[in-house]
Amino acid sequence: MTNKLRIVICGVENSGKTTLARELAQRLEMNLVEEQCRFSNQIISGDYSNSTLEHLHNRQEELVVDGIEKSENGVICDTSSFELRMWSVEEFGIDLDLETRVPVDLYIFCNTLSIWEEDPLRKLPELEARKNHERKFLEFIKGVKIVVLPEMDFESRVIKAIEIIDELRV
Repeated sequence: MTNKLRIVICGVENSGKTTLARELAQRLEMNLVEEQCRFSNQIISGDYSNSTLEHLHNRQEELVVDGIEKSENGVICDTSSFELRMWSVEEFGIDLDLETRVPVDLYIFCNTLSIWEEDPLRKLPELEARKNHERKFLEFIKGVKIVVLPEMDFESRVIKAIEIIDELRV
């Protein structure tokens, strides 16, 4: 196995994906590929389409390829194509066919967090609504091998994720 890994942090909104991805990238000396929705004026304004979601996926994949080339250890991705695909299904009734350019070595799924943290991209402040969305998401990705990180304090999550990633490197 190559030393360069592609680790994807996935889950529903308010699950700590971004915070975890940033910390893992720093501690493991891997390149971070940030969630591209955060930088899209169309997404932020609410004026988007399937083509917007496809464009964001393609941009993210370009960053993965670039990150893999420039890193000795690989990349940590803040979010996956699954979130975009499910978003498309829910908003437009269309499951996008999104190509992954670099194979994913590990999907780490973060359970949603009980404490709500405001974010312009988030729409589900109620915990039960997020838990329901999480159940739909897990059903949507059924058959994909994932490792689930339950809600726990941040440092415990980081340590557990690093242990899991280190097992891949052996």
